[in-house]
Amino acid sequence: MQVKKKVIIGSVIVLAFLLITWAVIMRKPIKDIIIEEEITDLPQKPRVSLDTYMPIIKDTMWIYEDSTTPYVPISVWVDFIKDNIIQIRFKQGDKITAKVFIEEEEAIYEVATVEDATIKQDYTTLRQYNNIIMKLPIEVGSSWIMSDHSIRTITQTDEVYETELGEQTGIEMTTRHEDYTITETFVEKIGLYSIKYETPQKTRTIQFSEMISNKPQEEVVELYLMNKATGKMETVFEKVAVMTNEEPKHFLTDLLKKAPNEDYLIDISNGAIINKLFLDEEEACLYVEMSEDFIDPQYSKTEEEKIITSLVNTLGHYYNAEYVVMTVEGEAYPLKSPLNDINGRIKVKDSFY
Repeated sequence: MQVKKKVIIGSVIVLAFLLITWAVIMRKPIKDIIIEEEITDLPQKPRVSLDTYMPIIKDTMWIYEDSTTPYVPISVWVDFIKDNIIQIRFKQGDKITAKVFIEEEEAIYEVATVEDATIKQDYTTLRQYNNIIMKLPIEVGSSWIMSDHSIRTITQTDEVYETELGEQTGIEMTTRHEDYTITETFVEKIGLYSIKYETPQKTRTIQFSEMISNKPQEEVVELYLMNKATGKMETVFEKVAVMTNEEPKHFLTDLLKKAPNEDYLIDISNGAIINKLFLDEEEACLYVEMSEDFIDPQYSKTEEEKIITSLVNTLGHYYNAEYVVMTVEGEAYPLKSPLNDINGRIKVKDSFY
């Protein structure tokens, strides 16, 4: 390809004339004036990359419409971005699914799926399978075999789609299974734009509707707080905005440092934090490490025990755990109480009524 680089526009005749005249007066030779030159074989930057059609944008929500349930949209958001690993969650009605993707070797791989991912947990180290979702080069006919033996092919490129961001270039990916076909389109700046599931009997479509920027995911946390006057545990529901890469220990710390009003004991003192939260799913046991002085020293031993009960049940119910083990800076919590069993575990109660 030839590209013409104009150094001095030839139409500027007056300026050229003045330069020549001045050179004659000064009796100095004038250099040749290059009007234009041709440069051949310029290196061309690749026009697309993987993130062209699968952009990962933090604190953003994508909304899709499902033809089978038109009144129940699908919401998609990014939980974690860790170098080349991302975790995304999908919500439709009460069902929430988490998926983990890895970008490496000029391809994007889907490597894990977690059903019933109703709370935010970090699954970025989980590996269950290895499916290539997209890879370079982006060319019609590029094809590969998925882990379930289906064949995925790039069937269209450079198609133009009308979106809320204007006209955007997109590509089409077709995955052929034995009994059905899935056709997906991805467009610039948005990512996944549509999905069509086709069987001999029916067709289902999922279509992009809206992308909302600077939109954190909203979660409702069930707090178990101790009423000062009655000495009883009460349930309070609080909404919390969860940002991309924000771990539960961060927003749970913030929630537990305050109370709806002065009727309740505050679970965590102002300068303290939750250091670590780890759920052993096989044992249904949540391990909680607190920082030092997480309980206000002005509280009595009786109030301290009530706060531990409050913390255990708030965190235990959030993670759907049966037991909680409390430590402080890695050391066993010193409270001597019948709350703990011989393994240092505290039972999470199902009800306080």
